[in-house]
Amino acid sequence: MSKKSTLLFMLTLAIILGAFGAHGLKNLVSLDKIESFKTGVLYHLIMSLALMVVRFSADFSSSKIAAIRWVFVGMCLFSGSIYLLVFNAIFQLPINAFIGPITPIGGVLMIVGWLNLGWLYFKQGE
Repeated sequence: MSKKSTLLFMLTLAIILGAFGAHGLKNLVSLDKIESFKTGVLYHLIMSLALMVVRFSADFSSSKIAAIRWVFVGMCLFSGSIYLLVFNAIFQLPINAFIGPITPIGGVLMIVGWLNLGWLYFKQGE
């Protein structure tokens, strides 16, 4: 799978999960879990779109790929851990202690990736 198709798949997944969160979770989890799920979808959607803009830009260079990877991994950890915590409320798996700390790590990786990308553009005078 190419990098561009991966980003398009992630965007599609964010839309599917957003629809599921809006319609499928109502009778399965509490309102606070639904709000958490919405947060995961929001970041998933924004990061997917932002990464597509950067990746599809004409001035994209291979030096920016590490920054994009940090953001991508951060998005997967941040949103993915939120999704798992919400689904855990349904399936009752013993994963809270393991998954909970992953969410802020994902957030930090997204921040590091965007700062890295900003630094690369700054160095180029853009």
